[in-house]
This record gives sequence, C-alpha cells and structure tokens, in this order.
Amino acid sequence: AGALAMPSAALAAILTGVVRTEGAVAIGNVDIDFIDQCSGDNVFLASDHTAADGTFSITIAAGTYDVHFIPPAGSTVCAGDFQDFVVAGNASLGTVTLHPGRLVSGAVLTPSLGPAANIDLKWVNVGTSQRVFLSKTLTDALGHYATRVPSGTWNIDFRPAATTRR
Repeated sequence: AGALAMPSAALAAILTGVVRTEGAVAIGNVDIDFIDQCSGDNVFLASDHTAADGTFSITIAAGTYDVHFIPPAGSTVCAGDFQDFVVAGNASLGTVTLHPGRLVSGAVLTPSLGPAANIDLKWVNVGTSQRVFLSKTLTDALGHYATRVPSGTWNIDFRPAATTRR
C-alpha cells in the first residue's frame, strides 16, 4: 500500500485574518480557496471557511497562489481575491473586505437555441481590461447563470469549461 505524503511542517504556513463587508460587518461561512499557480489546481483544505465572526486560520504549504474569498449563497457581496499571493511563512492577511454587488443573471444558448451547459463566464472590466474573479460563473444544465458583480461596465467572455473542451 502507498503512503500518504504530507508536507513538512517547515514548508507549511498559517495564514490568519478576518472577512468583513464595507460596513465592517463580519461575514461567516466564506469559502477560501487557494489555487496553485504552478498546477492551476484548487488545493484541498479541511478548514477553509470563516467562522461566524469572519475570522479564519488556514494552514497551507509554501507556494504562490490565487486566493479566492467566496461569500455564502444568498449574500449581497461579491467574491474577492488576491492574485499571485506568495506564502513563505506565517502571516496575517488582516481584514479582507468584500464589496457589495448587483445580481446579474441570464441564460446562454447554443446556436440551435438549446441550453449551453457548463459554459465558463469570464468577467472583464471594460475600464481596466482586467478579468475579475467572481464565484458561480459556470452555467447550469439549462444554461442559466447568476452571480454578484461589482458596479461598473463589463464584457462577458463565454467559454466552454475546461472539462468540456476538446
């Protein structure tokens, strides 16, 4: 039988912080995901949600990540992220502020007007040409999507999800 390889304690770091709204209200149950820059994989973490008071303490291997903060369903704030975040040792991320967003929803159809499932929506800020991380950006089986988007003007790039590309 194979052995489970665990990262050395010397290569792991503890990251702490708190997630709040612009009005300084704590946001509980925020899902915090670390996307490895080398592999593009979402790193599995056993305790990756904020507590009811918005605090978090996460142990993660050293490396460079995109860190995603995904509010719970029904929240009126947008997801947020830190791009190219380097983990080299224990650190406090301080207060992570998630901003209010407008609910944008719709449906994506195929050329034959059938539902387009598993389409990945990439939101690009028209003013900056920067892609912005938003949660829930895949269409469902009926081609529907709904996500919170910050105020502004956006272009939406519709792409087949990575698992559906050939």
